[in-house]
Amino acid sequence: MQNLLLLHPKLLFYKIRIYNKLSRYLRARGYNLIVWPTRIDAPGERVEFNCIDASMTRANLRHVLGRQNIDVVVNHLCRRSVSVRFYVAAALVARGSGRRFIYYGHGLNLPRRDNAMEILLSNLYLTLCHQVILFSPREKRYLWRRNRRKVAVAWNTLDMDDAASPDGYSRAELAKRYGITESHVVLFSGRIQPRKRLGLLLDCFVERRRQLSDVGLVIVGPDLPQRLEQIVRTSSNIHYLGPVYEKEQMAELFRSADVFCIPGSMGLGIVEALYWARPIITLNVKHGPEACYLKNGRNCVVVDDEERFADELISLLRNEDRRKAMGAEARRTFEKEASLDNMFDGFYEGLRRADKARAVPIPIADSLERSGV
Repeated sequence: MQNLLLLHPKLLFYKIRIYNKLSRYLRARGYNLIVWPTRIDAPGERVEFNCIDASMTRANLRHVLGRQNIDVVVNHLCRRSVSVRFYVAAALVARGSGRRFIYYGHGLNLPRRDNAMEILLSNLYLTLCHQVILFSPREKRYLWRRNRRKVAVAWNTLDMDDAASPDGYSRAELAKRYGITESHVVLFSGRIQPRKRLGLLLDCFVERRRQLSDVGLVIVGPDLPQRLEQIVRTSSNIHYLGPVYEKEQMAELFRSADVFCIPGSMGLGIVEALYWARPIITLNVKHGPEACYLKNGRNCVVVDDEERFADELISLLRNEDRRKAMGAEARRTFEKEASLDNMFDGFYEGLRRADKARAVPIPIADSLERSGV
């Protein structure tokens, strides 16, 4: 049994559920998963894998690698979640001691396109890796050819296996529960951040008040800005429910929605909408890696011009056959591409390829390590 150390940023509840299953998956294939997070923020969540509680320092890194008899180090850290010194040391110490080292996370398509220095430094870092595991095939962009050859893809997704079903609730019962009485529902769900452009969606409902009078906008998520809260208070068909964490409640809301909409940058909310077979409408902006699941005109509508956004939203709401067809395609996309099996198989493929690479110290890593960098 090989010991695999996963360096991780803040560990949230949804990740713990995934890693509980990943741990069982890997154990069946000869790997013991050990997770070292910067901290855990998941009260009451059961952890079924080995978890290290220690600050991420260079001294602790050496101690963990030796004490836990680590064979493979997988870096899933965000660069902003730890010091640059530790981030670099993880690669140098692992490779300098003959262990396999893997980078797991975003590619280089998310930084500013003109940030040539960041692209250069990131590619130099990836040259230290035996293998690179990315969230989607689209994230190979800006990788040097030698780094592209090392890429495996673990499609980023959520654990929806135990998602609750609200079967048995009618629209009337949901209206009674939440006060949503409109004939159609548009759902916005997620942490409310400027990049998600909730303001644009609210403007659609204000400016097209007559056309959308029978449509309810349901907003779920924390951190509603005060300026947007005022619009919500003065609109009878806009419903802000605040943050919702209960699975049963989110299931009810998704099942009652006709359309899922985040005009701006989207992430894992795409996966939830696909699972619940809800068509998605959004702008053509820089989305997270989960945008690889979006198929414009088939399971979603991607609008190039924000001036046309309201027209496209209304058109989708008024065409029930189109919504049903897109919803069915959304569910097929989830089952074919966004399953946990796809994520786990891609992750294991990265491990398997790294196993084939010779985990020997490389001159630059060895010299830098001895010099104390």
